Amino acid sequence: MTQHLTSSSPDNRNLPSDPAPWQAFATDILQHLSGSAYAEWAYTDWFAHQKAHAQPSDQPQDCKAQLPNGVELSEQKEDPTLDEILDSIEREGSHPLIAEQSSNDTRTVPDVRPRASVVMSVLRLARQFSSLHGFRTQMCNPDAITLLCSGAGEMNSIIKNILRAITQLEPETTGHAALHVTTAAAVTLLKDRDNGGPFGKLTPQFLTSIEEGQPIALIAPSLSSLSKDLRELATDVIDLPRFDRDMLHVLLTYMYPDCAPPEDTDFPETLSPDAVARLTADDLTLACRAPTPAGACARLLERLFPPKPDEPGLAEFPLEDHVRAAVDQMLADLRDWKAGVIPWSDVSRGLLLAGPPGCGKTEIPRLMAREAGINVRAGSLNQWHSAGGRSGELLQKMQQFFEEAAAASPCIAFIDEIDAFGDRNRARDHNSAWTDYVVSGLLQCLDGFDGREGVVVIAATNHVAHIDAALRRPGRFDRTVRIAQPSPKLMPQAFRWHLSRDLADVDLTGLAAAATGMTGAEVAATVRDAKARARHDRVPLAHKHVMAAVQNRRPPLDPDLRHLVAIHECGHAIVAQATGCARTERLFLTTDGGRASMTKPAIKMQRDDLDREIACLLAGRAAEKLILGQASGGAGGGSDSDLARATETAAAMEYAWGLGDRATLWRAPPDAAIDRLFLDPHTTARVQARLDAADATATQILTRNRALLEEMADVLLVRQLLSGDELAALLRRVTRESARTDSDQSYSPPQATGTRQPQDTTSPTKGP
Repeated sequence: MTQHLTSSSPDNRNLPSDPAPWQAFATDILQHLSGSAYAEWAYTDWFAHQKAHAQPSDQPQDCKAQLPNGVELSEQKEDPTLDEILDSIEREGSHPLIAEQSSNDTRTVPDVRPRASVVMSVLRLARQFSSLHGFRTQMCNPDAITLLCSGAGEMNSIIKNILRAITQLEPETTGHAALHVTTAAAVTLLKDRDNGGPFGKLTPQFLTSIEEGQPIALIAPSLSSLSKDLRELATDVIDLPRFDRDMLHVLLTYMYPDCAPPEDTDFPETLSPDAVARLTADDLTLACRAPTPAGACARLLERLFPPKPDEPGLAEFPLEDHVRAAVDQMLADLRDWKAGVIPWSDVSRGLLLAGPPGCGKTEIPRLMAREAGINVRAGSLNQWHSAGGRSGELLQKMQQFFEEAAAASPCIAFIDEIDAFGDRNRARDHNSAWTDYVVSGLLQCLDGFDGREGVVVIAATNHVAHIDAALRRPGRFDRTVRIAQPSPKLMPQAFRWHLSRDLADVDLTGLAAAATGMTGAEVAATVRDAKARARHDRVPLAHKHVMAAVQNRRPPLDPDLRHLVAIHECGHAIVAQATGCARTERLFLTTDGGRASMTKPAIKMQRDDLDREIACLLAGRAAEKLILGQASGGAGGGSDSDLARATETAAAMEYAWGLGDRATLWRAPPDAAIDRLFLDPHTTARVQARLDAADATATQILTRNRALLEEMADVLLVRQLLSGDELAALLRRVTRESARTDSDQSYSPPQATGTRQPQDTTSPTKGP
C-alpha cells in the first residue's frame, strides 16, 4: 500500500454551512493541495511554529525528518525542483519522495496553513470557474488556447501550479483532453534564438502541444504583455477577477481557522473595493503574520494607507506656474477618475518632464503619488539593461516594469532619462538596429499599456530633441513640460524646501539672491554643507552657515568679469527685442556668470526668421566686442553654448530644412547636420558666411542702441536681477530692427509643417 506524507486539510469550520459554489470549489482545491506533493510549496508550518513558541519543550528536537525506507531529507544532495515533482506526477501519478506506506503508519507532517499568495490565487480562480465542471467547460476543449490574464507577473508561476493541481482533482470521465498549462514567458524564445517559420520565437515543446490539438492554458500578466505571435494564437482571453472584499473575508477564514470568523467591523469602509484590489500577495503575507484577523486587517490598512510623513509636500515644492498647472491637472484627473466623475479615457495620458540635471524632474512623480495617495514605480533603460545583457532580457525587464505598475494600480509609472533609448531617425550607425529594437519595445509597452486603467506614465529627459518622435506624440505623452532651475522668485522657496523646519522664521530673500542661478540639486548640496558647518561648530543651524555655504559654492566674480557678463546678457536682450525673435523675462547675475531667461514664440521657419534667431544667439559676443573691444570665450564651450546652437541652426538650414543654397536637397537631420561640416568645406564656408552676416546684424543693432546697452549693464550690475516692469521699461526703448506685422507675430502653424513652437530658454554665460 502506498504511504503519503500528508498534512492536515485546511480547516473550513468557520466557512458558512452553505457556502457559495465558488467558495466550495476553493475549499476542494486547497484540500487537494494539502494532501499531495503540492503541499511543499502551497503550505507552511505556521501552526507548528506557533505551538513551539507557546509550549516550549525540554526535549531536544531532531531536525532530520525521517522518510520511509531509511532516507533522511538531510542526506539528499539536492532537492528536486517543483517543476520536476509536478512533471513526475503528470507522467507517473506519483513521485519518488512519496514513499510506500504500511496500513498502520499514520504519521503526518505538523499542522500547516496555506500560503497567502496561494489562497489569493485559488480564490480568484475559483471565482472565475465556480466549479470543476465550469473549469473543464471553459479550459479543456480540444481546440482551445485560453489566455489567463493574472494582472501581475509574479503570480503566474503560482497560478500555473494551481491549474495543474485542479486538473488532478478527479479522474476525467467526460472525454476532455489533458490540459497543457504554461506561462507566456516559458514558451517564448529570446530574440537571438529565433527558430524561423511563422512561430519561430516559440519553443518546440509548445509548438508540439499546438500541433497535437492539446487544450492549452497560457498564463500572462495581460494581453498587452504578449508578443504578436502569442496574441494571435489565443482563442479565448480570460481576465481573472480582481481580489475583492468577499475573497479577503474567505482568505482570513482559511488563514485563521482557530479564530472566530472575521466580523464586518474588521473591514472598515476605507477597505473599499478599489483599495482591496490594490493588495498584493506580499501585502497579504505580511498582514497575516498578525495573530488575529482583526490584526491582519489593521496591517492591511497600514500598508494601503501609510501615514503621511511629517515633511513638506507638493504644495511646498518650488515649481513655476506652468509646471504646477500641468501637475495639478493630472492630479485632478486622477482624483475625478477615482471618484467616478470621469472615465479613464478622459484622464491626461502622459507627462514628459524636460530640463537640465538637478531641476527636480525625478522628485515630481514621487510627490505627485504621495499627494494623490497612489503608488509610484520608477525605472530606466540603464536599470533594465543592467539586469541582463541580451536585448530579449532587456525587453522582458521593461515589460515586467509595466506589469508591476499595473498590479499596483492606481500608480504612476516613471521612466527616467527616456532620451537614453535614442532616436530611430538619427544617422544610421552600428547601434541603429539595437536602437530600433528597444524603441519599438518601449512603444509596444506604452501602446499596450494605454488601455489599462489606473496607471499614468511620466518620463524625464535632459534632451527632448534626442527622443524618438513616435514616443513624444500625443496619446503617449500629451504634454511636454519644460523645467528650469529655480527662478529668483522661486529661490527662497527652494531653500525653504531643503531646509524643512530649520530656520523657519528667518527671511531667506537675501540668501536666495546670492544663490541666483543655482539648480535645485545645488541648493540641496548647499544646505547639506551648511548643516555640516553647524555640526562642526556644535551649534544650531543659523543663517550665517547657509550664506557661508553659498559663498563657498559660488565665490564672487572679479568685478571686471561681472561687467563683461552684464554686457553679454544685456546684448542678448536688446537684439532679441529688436528682432522680435524672443521675449526676455529676466536677466540676472550669478556668482559664476549670468543668464538671460527668454521665451521664444512660434516662427514660420523661413530664412529670415532663422537668420534673426542666429543674430540673437551671437548678440552677447557682439556686445562684448562693441563695448570692450574683443570677445571672450563665454559664448562658446559645450554643445548647448551660444556658438554651438548658432552653428547648428546655420548647418541645419543647409542640410535639413531646405533653406541653404541647395534649397531642395535634404542631406541630414538637424541634430546631425553640424557633424557633416567637417567633411564638406564648401558648405562650411556657406555656414561661416551666414554666421558672419548674423554677427554683423547683431553688431548693427547694438551700435544703434549702445547707450541703452551700457545703461542696462550698469543697472544689472547694481541690481543683479532685472525683471518685470523695470526690465520692460528699458526694453521699450530699444530701436527695433524692422517692423513685424501682427500676422507675423501671431502666426503659429502646426509643428509638422515645419515650425518651431514656443519654448522657454535660458541662455547662460559663465566667466572664461
